Amino acid sequence: MSVAVVSAIYGGIDQPKIQPSQTVDAEWILVTDREIDAPGWNVIVEPRPHMHPCLAAKIPKCLPHLYTSAETVVWIDGSCQLLTPHSIETLVTAAGDAPIAQVAHPARNCVYDEAEFCLPIPKYSELPITQQMDHYRAAGYPVHAGLWATGLIVWQKNADTWSFGKRWLLEQMRWGYQDQLCEAVVASDEGLKIHTLPWNLYTNGLFEWHAGHH
Repeated sequence: MSVAVVSAIYGGIDQPKIQPSQTVDAEWILVTDREIDAPGWNVIVEPRPHMHPCLAAKIPKCLPHLYTSAETVVWIDGSCQLLTPHSIETLVTAAGDAPIAQVAHPARNCVYDEAEFCLPIPKYSELPITQQMDHYRAAGYPVHAGLWATGLIVWQKNADTWSFGKRWLLEQMRWGYQDQLCEAVVASDEGLKIHTLPWNLYTNGLFEWHAGHH
């Protein structure tokens, strides 16, 4: 099994993290809009000045297999710091053969509740969140149907995840870059089950979050 770790930093929102050497041999790919010093990473520079930087970072996030031929991709947001040499091996093992695996959201299990939480946040003030939720309600998407943290994702490369990733990205281009608000909806539409990894987002011994975050 081949493994890649993929991340992205756009708009200088995060700083490249020096990650500990891992027990799994993996490619390390960082997609960014400018030349940056990123020890340990293979840097791919893809400026997207026509896009909000938070949305530009979603292209490698939703379609990581554009950047690697690896069978398994561990996506980490630019704010993610791995904590041990076993982090990637542990995550990949826990994901098993699930097409996509993530940690559950630590506070909510409903896209509608997440939307209410996001409405007063300045970062999301220009996004049509109310209209987006109205659209999902009108389509019959249920309440409390699951919510996952999207800062770390274990992907398997196959036709199902490719289709899901394209739909997820298009939904964000339509409504906005708060990707949690549409992920579970798109996964449901695609018939893709998100496997829940058995850790808390913030207290797990495998990874932690620093300032920034797309």
